[in-house]
Amino acid sequence: MPSTKKRRRNVPASIADKVAYMADMLCCACEKRGHQIHHIDSNPSNNDLDNLVLLCFEHHDEVTSRGGLSRKLSPGILRQYRKALYRKIEARREMSSVFKLAKSKKALTNTDQLFQLMLDAVTVREVQKVYQQCGRHEWEHASEVARQLRWFTDSIGHRARHAILEILDDISSGARFGIPAHVAKSVACVAFDALPVRGLRTPSKHRITPEETELLHYGLSIGLNLAYDGALYIHNLEVVEAGGELLWKILRYARINKHKVLLQNTLREFDTAEDAAARANNTAALTLLKVQRKHGMSGNHRHPEYPLDLNEKLATE
Repeated sequence: MPSTKKRRRNVPASIADKVAYMADMLCCACEKRGHQIHHIDSNPSNNDLDNLVLLCFEHHDEVTSRGGLSRKLSPGILRQYRKALYRKIEARREMSSVFKLAKSKKALTNTDQLFQLMLDAVTVREVQKVYQQCGRHEWEHASEVARQLRWFTDSIGHRARHAILEILDDISSGARFGIPAHVAKSVACVAFDALPVRGLRTPSKHRITPEETELLHYGLSIGLNLAYDGALYIHNLEVVEAGGELLWKILRYARINKHKVLLQNTLREFDTAEDAAARANNTAALTLLKVQRKHGMSGNHRHPEYPLDLNEKLATE
C-alpha cells in the first residue's frame, strides 16, 4: 500500500534566508531560537513567504506530530504570532538604526535632534502600519490611508516624510486602475503637506538640501502619476487637476528658489503629462495642464490669482 505521508522538501536557500532574517532567527510562538521552517498550509511545495514561519523544535513538533494542527497553534494563530514578532523586530531594528546614527561621525549635537530622530522612527512604524491595513488599489481604503497619513505630516523629519511620500507614490502609481477623484485629491493634498515647501510667495531663507530634493522628486512622481493616468487612461479631469496642482506648486517653488535642476525636471513632467493628454485627444486635460504650467511659471514674489473652480481654470487659457 503506497504511503500517504507527504514527502518533505527543502525550502530553497534564498527563501529560507529571508524567513530567518525576518524572524531574526526566532521561533514565532515562543521567541526562542528557531530551527525549523514550517509550511502553514502543510503543503511542502508552497514556498510562498506568506506560507512559511520559523519555529523551534518543540513547537514544530507540536504542529506536525499530532495528526494535524492543534487548536493552540492553528494556521490563523501561527500567522498572528508571526505578524506580532515581525513588528517587534522591525521596530527594534528601526530604533537600533537611530542610536547607531547618534554614535556615528554625524553625531547629534543636542537632545532635540535625538528626539526628532526617535520621533521619526516611531512615525515611520506607525505610517507603515496604516498602509498595511489596506489593499494597494482598494480605493476607499486608500482614501482612509491618506486621511490618516495627514495626521503625521506636522513636525516630522526627513525619514518620516520619505515614508509617507513613498506610500502615496505607490498608491498613485495605480491611478490608471480607476482612482476616484476624491482619493486623488487627498493623495495630492497630503503629498504637498509632506513636502519641504515653506511657501510659494517668497524664496526660502535656506538652501534646498539633497534630502529635500529627494522628497520633492517624490512629489513630482505622484503629481505625474495622477495627471498622466487621469488624462490618458481614465479620462477623469478632476484626477488630472489634482496631479497638476501638485506639479505647479513644485514648479513655483523651484522657480522662486532658482533651483534649475528641479525646475527642469518639473517642466519635463508637465511635458510628459501634456503628451499623454494629446495622445488621448483629451483637449480639456491638455488645456488644464497648460494653465497649471503657466501658473507655476508666472510671477515671482507675487502669487498671481488662481481660479479654484475647474471650469474657470479651463476658461483662462
